[in-house]
Amino acid sequence: MEKINFIPRGAYILVTSNLVNKENNNLYQGKQAPEIKEVQQVLAIGPDTVGVNVGDWVFMNMNNFIQTVKKQSTIRAGIGGQDMITEQIVIPFFSVPGSEEVYIKINSREIEGVIPDYNALPDSVKSFKTLKEFTLEQEAIDVSAKSAMSKGMKFADVESTQGVGLITETGSGKIKMY
Repeated sequence: MEKINFIPRGAYILVTSNLVNKENNNLYQGKQAPEIKEVQQVLAIGPDTVGVNVGDWVFMNMNNFIQTVKKQSTIRAGIGGQDMITEQIVIPFFSVPGSEEVYIKINSREIEGVIPDYNALPDSVKSFKTLKEFTLEQEAIDVSAKSAMSKGMKFADVESTQGVGLITETGSGKIKMY
């Protein structure tokens, strides 16, 4: 655990911004939106925080981050259009001056509870990806996509692929275009 040169005010808490570790990220699937894990580690606490200490692993209630967004639809005919209401998760990301990492700034009411024995959790819960790793993966996907597009499309070799269609070469293999 890294030490942060920052103390939040009041009952605010800084936690890690670990993401769900999704496997098989490649050009075929394309870019993906990050998904925040519900289990995070506390890195800094404010002076009014009770029941949580630095280094604790906490379970966050992600429902507290849902915001309702009201948009006006221009698709529907009628006077003024029809309002569409959607819900989206908005994570309160926070960056500390002098640190390259991105954290999540929460209040104690966003925490469902403290996990007393993190090592007892299953490996699927303990595995995560950092926001920095996710960003580097997405940049690599962009580079692969640009490289594939710059090479252009060519007709498939009948011996190497089944069926007829255009294919393009990528770092992870061939993608058949129908």
